[in-house]
Amino acid sequence: MTAHGGHEAESANVPALALITLALYATIAVCGLIVHWLLPAFISHPAFEPRVPVVASEDSLGVEHWIHPGAVIREAREEERSNLSRYGWRDRSRGIATIPIDQAMAIVARESWPLGPKPLTPRGGPSR
Repeated sequence: MTAHGGHEAESANVPALALITLALYATIAVCGLIVHWLLPAFISHPAFEPRVPVVASEDSLGVEHWIHPGAVIREAREEERSNLSRYGWRDRSRGIATIPIDQAMAIVARESWPLGPKPLTPRGGPSR
């Protein structure tokens, strides 16, 4: 039997609880620093990008060619940037042209073209 008749003591061991809490916080901080240090290394590693099988061309030997999706995404973004920064015809027969996005935004701001639906006015006429 214990000094308390077989039941738990009424007072908690505060120094022990403080030490356990401090140890838990230190463990969490160390784990966070390890993840913060290792994660960029894992993300930048070429093996992190999954390879997707894509047949680039029919080979006489039937060999499959592999590409990195990251490279395809980079090429698509470069093409988008190029399309947004040059002049060209979208549909010449209908007279639809493209201009650089910066100039298009400046024209819209300068001309103050309304965007979206017209604001509603009361039935009695414009408000004063």
